[in-house]
Amino acid sequence: MAEMTRPEGRALPTGTVTFLLTDIESSTQRWERSPDAMKQAMVAHDELLSRAIPQHAGTHVESGREGDSVLAAFTRATDAVACAIQVQRELAARTWPEGADLHLRMAIHSGEVEARSGHYYGQAVYRCARLLATAHGDQVLVSHATRDLIVDSLPSCVNPVRAMIDAYDRYYGTGSGEAFFMGPYLDILPRAVGEWIAKPSN
Repeated sequence: MAEMTRPEGRALPTGTVTFLLTDIESSTQRWERSPDAMKQAMVAHDELLSRAIPQHAGTHVESGREGDSVLAAFTRATDAVACAIQVQRELAARTWPEGADLHLRMAIHSGEVEARSGHYYGQAVYRCARLLATAHGDQVLVSHATRDLIVDSLPSCVNPVRAMIDAYDRYYGTGSGEAFFMGPYLDILPRAVGEWIAKPSN
């Protein structure tokens, strides 16, 4: 399996940081059923994340925090979201070995943290982990804190995304709107939500 490391000498972002935390859904079962295929799949997994994170100005923090999870830190929230979208799209387009099709769940959260000896300390890291625990494979969950940082950078999607978050919260309960990036629907979701909003109410 490829080893993921932080480039030597590259300092961790400090202050207000956006975290991207990933994990492979049902990886234990896949390892038990198809260990050889999973070894091949994990090489591709590590290569993709090792490439995508620095491409979007991110810094790899730790690998193997819990099994196959990966934690990356970004100075800009928009870079973290762009990285997550790229990774999910490339994973969806890849042909995997039989029995080792990987489905990543991802969480993105922003907050103030302290960096010491190559590790982060603070509530933001723990909130990101709790958010990840509610995600499913092929899904990216974005916290309200991160949403507030990126929404003005997505001008064509601002109103539909805000309306969808509010609709989720009203229907499913406060906080459910954080799941506004949903797996394979990344390209069609803003348009679909816009069309739904435009429909006359009965």
